[in-house]
Amino acid sequence: MRKDTCTQLYLYALDITRMLDLMGSETAMTRADASELNDIMWNWEKAYDIRYDDTTYIASRLGYPEHLLTAETPSDLRSLIRSDYAAWLASLKQSSSL
Repeated sequence: MRKDTCTQLYLYALDITRMLDLMGSETAMTRADASELNDIMWNWEKAYDIRYDDTTYIASRLGYPEHLLTAETPSDLRSLIRSDYAAWLASLKQSSSL
């Protein structure tokens, strides 16, 4: 296996461990929510900082910590991220055409 592939697998395992720790908290998330949140983190980690604070799912654009997206479920957070990312891309296209 290539070194970068091993590193990605290691980081993925750390994410799963972190999700399992959250599942044991007082306001535990379900396995399905933990799995979906892990999938969101895996797919969007290069563009967003994604976390769970025991009650709320939160994402912020990397480099823009004040730009927060919050949701009650991982599914809602994924929708917010997709919409936000599409709006951000559209704004880039618009500013580049000026």
